[in-house]
Amino acid sequence: MSKRYCKQINFSITTVLAVLCLSASLQAKTFEREYTYRASEADSKITARSIALNQVKTALLEEIGVYIESTFDDKSAEKNTGLEQLSQQQIVSITAGVTETKILDEKWDGQTYYMKAQITVDIADVKKKIAEIAKDRDKTKELEEVKQKADAAYKQIQNLQSQLVKTWDDNVKLKLQADYQKNSDNLSVADWSQMGYNALDSNDYDKAILYFQKTIGSSSGVLLFKDIDDFFGYLNIGLAYYMKENYDKSIEMLEKAVQLNTKYEKAYSLLGCAYAGNGNYDKAIEVFDKAIQISPEDANLNYNIGYAYRKTGYLVKATKYYKQAANLGQKDAQEYLKLHGVEWK
Repeated sequence: MSKRYCKQINFSITTVLAVLCLSASLQAKTFEREYTYRASEADSKITARSIALNQVKTALLEEIGVYIESTFDDKSAEKNTGLEQLSQQQIVSITAGVTETKILDEKWDGQTYYMKAQITVDIADVKKKIAEIAKDRDKTKELEEVKQKADAAYKQIQNLQSQLVKTWDDNVKLKLQADYQKNSDNLSVADWSQMGYNALDSNDYDKAILYFQKTIGSSSGVLLFKDIDDFFGYLNIGLAYYMKENYDKSIEMLEKAVQLNTKYEKAYSLLGCAYAGNGNYDKAIEVFDKAIQISPEDANLNYNIGYAYRKTGYLVKATKYYKQAANLGQKDAQEYLKLHGVEWK
């Protein structure tokens, strides 16, 4: 199976947005913010920096979110894209994954951490990307969870600072400081994840791999299922290797991902594509079958499993899945059936 077919699966920022490109336009706008963090007794330079970075990025992204909403022209254009149905927090969460934060200046004097940062965005381009990603509920949820985890970590850091001020017990302090470090790590994981998504969006797969590697085994805390950061880390590294056409490494990473979460259809879909990329269509069918049990109405998935059956010579089964894909609106399946004189309705 060529990569062209599997790229129709809506499993990532990159595959959804491959046809979109950044361009310098009259709608480009730069947002800039400064933030000074006063360190607590539990802070090191590293934890102080992670907190300062989190807060300056939060301020920038929220400002961008408000600005994007203000550009909705009587919402007529946005109704066709679904933008108007998104909350401001969803806009902020998605924007974090498709923009790059540039650090302009930072200073640490042992007591305060100063940071100045900016984000430059092409508003029209970002709105297109947000609208495209919003069509994929799983991806939108994934990006929301990254932000929610960072917000929860920062809130917990504030609580721990308050507790540390009040306690004189050394044993209690040690435990609170350990929790403090874990939550600081969670802030860093969120930042690495957002940089990883932006790298995927920019087709910089080597950087994406490096960023997502940092999220694996680095985080503490669970949102929806066990080892959520490891799961998404392996999933997105697998995606990056897949886009680089390194199917062996993609399979290695994605096999680890599906071991951590057996209910995420898009992980199986991508793994099936990776096996197909290696020419192992029997294994691709096995994996696609697991995906289709979760999402039987996915048009592209039906097409892909049909294509894999066709490559292995099982034309009756291939036609069955092509018909299902065609009835779900999959254009390539429709064209194939027309070419072979097969009715699907």
